[in-house]
Formats: sequence, C-alpha cells, structure tokens
Amino acid sequence: MNNEQENLGINTNGIEQAPVMEAAPQGTIVTPEKKSNKGLIAIIIILATLIVASGVVIFILLNPFGDKKTSQGSDDDKKTAINTENACKERVKTSELTKETAFAFKIAAEKDKNCNIDYFLKDRDLRLAETDANNYTLIDSYSKQTEINEIANYGANPEIGLNISGYLNNNNDDIRISYTTVLKDHYAIVKGDLRGQFDEDKSKLHNGITFDKNYIDQHTVDNDGVISPKIYFKNLDKEWVEKGMLLYLSTTAYLSSAYDYELTESTKEYTFTVNSIGAGIDATKTTENETRLQLTTYSTSYTIDKATGELKQTRNSKGSFMTINKTWELTSEEETELKKANSLYAQL
Repeated sequence: MNNEQENLGINTNGIEQAPVMEAAPQGTIVTPEKKSNKGLIAIIIILATLIVASGVVIFILLNPFGDKKTSQGSDDDKKTAINTENACKERVKTSELTKETAFAFKIAAEKDKNCNIDYFLKDRDLRLAETDANNYTLIDSYSKQTEINEIANYGANPEIGLNISGYLNNNNDDIRISYTTVLKDHYAIVKGDLRGQFDEDKSKLHNGITFDKNYIDQHTVDNDGVISPKIYFKNLDKEWVEKGMLLYLSTTAYLSSAYDYELTESTKEYTFTVNSIGAGIDATKTTENETRLQLTTYSTSYTIDKATGELKQTRNSKGSFMTINKTWELTSEEETELKKANSLYAQL
C-alpha cells in the first residue's frame, strides 16, 4: 500500500486497514529511551502486527503526543457501569462523553457491526450480514450501470487496477463472479453471488460500493510507476457531499469506531471531521507478562477541494492523521467485556 492509499484509509483488498498514527509510523514504536524496555517494545510490535493484520483499529499509546488528554481515576477497584441497550441510537456530543458513555458505545458497536450503518446511513440495503466483513470495499466508479459487474471483477482499468483497487474479485483473476447490484441514487451496493464457489473461503469475496462517475469519480492512476487510487467529488452540492462522505466512511476502517461527525464549508473547501472511539494497548501499564488496554477518543479529517473536487485526508498541526482527544484506563473487568464483544481483542 502506498502513501496515498494510506492517506485516504482505502480498503484495497476487503481488509480493514489500521489508520496511520504518529505514535507508530509504518509499524515502528516511538518511545523514550530506557535501558530495560527492549522486551516490552518487541512484544508491543508483535501484538500490533497481529491486531492490524486481523483488521481491528487499535492504538499504541506510549507517551503523550499530539493533543492527547488522559482522564485519571479508573483503577482496577473502580467499576464502569455498562448499559449498551441504547448506546447506538442515543448519543451525546463528543465533548460531553464520559468514560461510561464512551465505553458503552464501544461495546455496543463491537457487538453490532450495523450499529453505525443504521445510525449514519439509515438504509437496510446497506446492512451487513454476520458473515460479512465489517466494512465495504470502495470500487471504481461506473459511467454506465452495465459496467458494474465488470468493475467488480476486474476494476475499471485492468491494466493498472488489478490487485491494487477497484474490484471485489480478490485474488481470483481467472474466475468471473456474478454480482448482485442494488442501485441507489448515484451509487450502487454490490454483493457477490457465491453459487457455492467459495464456501470454504469467503475471504475471497467482498461487498462493495461504487459511485456514479458524475457524482464521485474513484479510479486508479499510474504516475511514473506509482499506482494509487484517486477520489474526486464531481457534484459539490453540500447535501450530496455529506451523503457521499458517509458512504465513503462505510468503506474505511473508521466506520465501526465512528461516534459522530461534522461537515463544515469554506469558500475553498469542505471539511469532514469524524470523531471516533477506539481501544488500544496501554503501553504505560503493559509488561512482558501482561498486556493492558485503554479507551481512546480521536478525530480524523478530510477535505474536498471545491476547485478540483479531490478528496484528501488531512494532517493536524503535529503532522499526524489523527488527533487524540482523551484516554481512559480500563479495569480488568472492562477489558474482559471488550474481549467478549470482539474476540480479536482476546488475542492480546
């Protein structure tokens, strides 16, 4: 994956990509020098690799950076009330989140992969089955509806698109798959028809979203051997920009952790900011014998240039794609709840 793919958080193979972080660029760990921390660092790197490969958005917070703020007073003898019944539907402002409300949402979102699809997109056709991946794959845009099946199989530009972006027929270049297409206003939901071909390995097949090229043009380009996806909003009506960005969010690893968003407009651009709730390794408490987790709120932003329509993920003043807002320590009991909600955390 190249930098431009990382910048946009694009899912190139139907696997959730962990967002880029200042604390752990390109899989490395940045930490103050200590004589006795080599074993701990090695363990954290291994754990991070395991979780990223499994498709979970997870943070490794070693020391304060960016705009991180830590909330104290959540030791093992303090219990957080867990009430997840309405956590998906009833949300306070991000600035008003407490550890209790943030944790309740995190558990609810981990248990229900349609938590945010229902909340943000309100379209039953977009709901994911239990056996589906946790997000959609963004595939190349179409000019005509009759192109959709071809794009899902091979991408709009097979010469440079295969194995990079734009198609759902993952690693099956020699097999043509029939896709079921649900047409919507200016986009389509694309789901593969298995017909028994991949009963043993459904990872070869993914759900996708493709846009009408007159509204959002997603395609792959080759710039002197550097192959990368590009996304341009062709229709800049604010209502469509909001809908398009929410659909785009459903194709990134950020969807399951997103809590709310804000769309602002200036004379030159739109800015779409997503506020999310994540869980990650608390390296201040993790030892060679025990890994501890913590709860984190963070923000990510995108801009859409009104002159060109190009979508870009933006860096903050610290040069990071993420701004860490708050962290809370998790008790052993809370960690157990998190691991029950998503078994991937139990691998830590």
